[in-house]
Amino acid sequence: MQVFSLKRLTLALALPLMSGAAFASGSDSFGGGLSGEQQLYNAGKAVYAQKLACAGCTMAGKTLDKPLAQSILSEAGTTAKLSDDDRAALATYLKLRFKL
Repeated sequence: MQVFSLKRLTLALALPLMSGAAFASGSDSFGGGLSGEQQLYNAGKAVYAQKLACAGCTMAGKTLDKPLAQSILSEAGTTAKLSDDDRAALATYLKLRFKL
């Protein structure tokens, strides 16, 4: 009976120590939000899809490629109706996606 209790005590003390090994991937956090650049990339992707390439939008039906991305970035008229935040997110998305 005493051996059984000793095994339980040992197990109870060892489990918290072993769970730390599961998170030993170089960080002591359990994850978190996206980095600033990744958030802007995702937001820019949504801006392009919802505000430039939607069915009734100016880029509807066009394939997004490097030359089109360059023209979007260089021509202010294309993004004139976007907010500053949307424009910054779109620029981040296009620059990262096409390595501009």
